[in-house]
Amino acid sequence: MDPKQVINHRQMCWLVGALITSGGVLLAEQEIVRISKMDAWFSYLLPMIYAFGVGIVFYRLSALFPDKHLFEIAKLLAGKPLGTVINVLIMVHIWFVLIRDCRALAQFIKTILLPNTPEEVILLLFALLLLYFGTTSVEVVARVNDIFFPIFVLCVFLMPLLLGNEINAKLLGPVLTTPLSSILSSNLLGAGWYADIIAIGAFLHTVHNNKQLSVSYRHGIVIGTLLLTMFVVMEIMVFGYNMPGNMVYPNYTLVQQINITDFLDRMDLFLLSIWFPILACKIILIYLAFLTGLASFVGKREYTLFSKPAALFVTMSSLLSFKSTTEVFSFGNYSVPLYTLPYQLIVLPMLYVLARIRTETSERQAQTSGSRGAGQVSQQGTQTLRKKFMAKTINNMSFRMLYLITILLFAVCTCSIAAGLTFARQLSWVGIVCGAVYGASLLLLLANSYLEVMKAREL
Repeated sequence: MDPKQVINHRQMCWLVGALITSGGVLLAEQEIVRISKMDAWFSYLLPMIYAFGVGIVFYRLSALFPDKHLFEIAKLLAGKPLGTVINVLIMVHIWFVLIRDCRALAQFIKTILLPNTPEEVILLLFALLLLYFGTTSVEVVARVNDIFFPIFVLCVFLMPLLLGNEINAKLLGPVLTTPLSSILSSNLLGAGWYADIIAIGAFLHTVHNNKQLSVSYRHGIVIGTLLLTMFVVMEIMVFGYNMPGNMVYPNYTLVQQINITDFLDRMDLFLLSIWFPILACKIILIYLAFLTGLASFVGKREYTLFSKPAALFVTMSSLLSFKSTTEVFSFGNYSVPLYTLPYQLIVLPMLYVLARIRTETSERQAQTSGSRGAGQVSQQGTQTLRKKFMAKTINNMSFRMLYLITILLFAVCTCSIAAGLTFARQLSWVGIVCGAVYGASLLLLLANSYLEVMKAREL
């Protein structure tokens, strides 16, 4: 394993997008459509805002400790005893995610591709894959994902065109007439899946520019959210809202509806060959985060020593934890969020406050030392410092403007949902307008986050 792991901002963006998209497509959308029915595509606003909040914490931590990952930062900020407790909570969460995703992937392969192959054999083969990548670094996973995820994004954006003869836009209506409690419930369910983003904290040290880390993280969140929203919209426009809620894998069934003449009527196999490596990269990424956490308990970054026992432990625990597909769905959709959201809502704000206090203390000390040596600075040096300060201020103002636009678009999304829920039952056209505004705001969020990434490339 390379001790100095480095990934660029584009690879970080694709990793975040894959982390959000791949798991939610497999298990979450069936339950989301069942809860919110035709308004299920509004179920990712609260999760996206939550993930943005996690990104703010990561930005603050990486700015204070640029060469440290989350497990090391927790010990430095909270002290060794409390930091160890925080790391244990994160490790349990990552373990839950691993056993959930490994078993869900094995059941999907057995159901769709290899019905006569025992799940034990499929899990054993995937354990060999974990063993191989456990001896490498996150750079290898980032390169593999860098190949497949852009193709997957392109295919999803082309799906409305490929499904043009199956789509009926009237099935989306009436818009925003579902009770508020149902939409909030599906948003909370989605937030539980977005909580997996905590695994990115194990790789904060791989992106050395904290501004690039922040903007690429946000861009990945927006891409993943837009892809999940598009999947739900297409499911409802093709099947309505009753059928997807009763399907085991509604997204796979949706892809099966693509028929490009009689010659290309099995596009699902092509899309599976792209989607499977992305899901594998997501599980491997979380597995490497798990190994990084194990190594942090002994104060090291070399985690290859833990790869074999950890892979066997994850495989056996995934095999013995569930008896049926129903248990996997229930565990992933309801049990994991019940654990992850409460501890993250306590731990992450606490780390942010501790980091803010540490930053303010350091700035105060720097100002004190600077005032003592101010008389020794020459006139030319003062002008040079002033020019650098002005250039940095102008640069930050541009980033601040883009960030304010992001906040404004979030407010527009929230207000459009609130207005639709308030008036759409009496005036159906209000729901249609609010839905259109919500969709347009998501597209503008994508464009705005892309501008941030392009600007951060110059740093």
